[in-house]
Amino acid sequence: MKIKFAQIFALAGLVVAFSSCKEENPCDSVWISEFENPSFIAEIDSVNQTMSLQIGSMSTTTSGFQGEVYQSYFVGDFNVVASFNNFVAGPVIGTDGNPYAELIMYNSETPDTVLDTAFVRAGISRDYIYGMIGLQKDKKPRLATTTSGTLRIQKIGGSLLAQVSAGAETATVSKAFTFNPLRFAVRLGCFNDSTVSNTTGIKITSFSVSGTSEATLVSDQFKCNSIIY
Repeated sequence: MKIKFAQIFALAGLVVAFSSCKEENPCDSVWISEFENPSFIAEIDSVNQTMSLQIGSMSTTTSGFQGEVYQSYFVGDFNVVASFNNFVAGPVIGTDGNPYAELIMYNSETPDTVLDTAFVRAGISRDYIYGMIGLQKDKKPRLATTTSGTLRIQKIGGSLLAQVSAGAETATVSKAFTFNPLRFAVRLGCFNDSTVSNTTGIKITSFSVSGTSEATLVSDQFKCNSIIY
């Protein structure tokens, strides 16, 4: 079958259009996935522009860490706000521990154990919301119906802030705290190195980095798959 000139022109136009889209909407690799639990899933929904983290069940580890996506080796000052919804943490089964989802900023070259105090955390668990800087912690109760809110970490020089707002509650910690953070992550885990029998998950609907001063952390609008597995 012969292809008419008009058809050839139309096909060429499609090729150009697709090439243009590819050039105008590159998919940068923003996040790196790391996990100890093989059931950890991190994925981007580019249609609804969200990032989801999920674990079917949790097993014991040395720190409670199960899996995360992270940016690393960043510098500068910044204010990070991550909006979330669909936080899932099932009811206690037997001697299950307390699962959480959080923003965490920490030094990945320091052993990641329960004894490590060089971190900033803003998270939500099955039982409460919390902000932590080192060993200083503020926590507020969480109702089972509270599944959405915002997680925030701010760094201005040595002045740090960790804040969570969910439902009618807000947990906030702010203090001067000097350490060398190397990773900024969205993490799933469980407190007190315990097991969790049911699914834990969260959907991040936006990740915004603002108020920056020479910061190399980057925002993500979740328009394409920006996770390296």
